[in-house]
Amino acid sequence: MTSRTGREQLHDSIRDYEAGDFAVSRIIDCVCTCGNEVFALGYDDEQGVAVRLCSNCDTEVALLDSADLLDRADSDIELDAAECTCDGTDFTVAVGFAIEGEDVRWVSVGLRCEDCAIAGVYTDWAIDYSPSMQLLERV
Repeated sequence: MTSRTGREQLHDSIRDYEAGDFAVSRIIDCVCTCGNEVFALGYDDEQGVAVRLCSNCDTEVALLDSADLLDRADSDIELDAAECTCDGTDFTVAVGFAIEGEDVRWVSVGLRCEDCAIAGVYTDWAIDYSPSMQLLERV
């Protein structure tokens, strides 16, 4: 019997979640430009926003279309810091994409705690515009 890697566990948790009743057809792991794969995450479930912060170089990246929402002049988005049930705040991060036809229909941001290895989806939201495949490049 082969044990599952942390990435495989994270990917399985994203696939099993099936946000919006859409099957996840693609998962992309977050990797910082410095090569690090561990992040803190801020998110707003109501607005559909997630921002990752590299634990190595402090580079901040707004995931998917989050930058568009955060940049709006009328934006009053306040991000919650992702925290595991064990109080861990460092995570491996991956994004699941539900793709239908030529467009992304739903995104799910999954995290795997670096302290206790629990994996799950922390936030997800619908994508209701087209074209939207460019989101695959914004993780």
